[in-house]
Amino acid sequence: MNNVLARDLLVQIDEGGGRYRALAGLRARRFDLAASPAERVQFTAHRWRKFQPASGALSMRLAGDGMLVSATGPHLLQQLFIEGGVAALRIIVPDFGSFSGAFLVTELAYEAREDDIVNWRLAVQSNGEVSFAVA
Repeated sequence: MNNVLARDLLVQIDEGGGRYRALAGLRARRFDLAASPAERVQFTAHRWRKFQPASGALSMRLAGDGMLVSATGPHLLQQLFIEGGVAALRIIVPDFGSFSGAFLVTELAYEAREDDIVNWRLAVQSNGEVSFAVA
């Protein structure tokens, strides 16, 4: 996998029926897959704590800057953000794979550049199970 390409992502929204529509291209600033393991306290002579395997909470967060690809992208993202809605998104990482699942929009910001191109910032947080498919 090329290190440069791994930063360039495509964000798509699920329209139902297995169809996805591109919303935006994104240059990732932060991409986190996190596991919060459940701790199991066991008193032993050595007093080391242990974690219960496969019992903690998993989450995924993504934040980045980009350009909107779809003409309806700004409206859909604004609506999701204002209503606090959750959307079925697919995030494609070229030459790596794609992450699909329900996501909550946690940050949405627009910025006009001098060349009249609108840049935007987006952050999403998983809201349930996220699946991964290898490219």
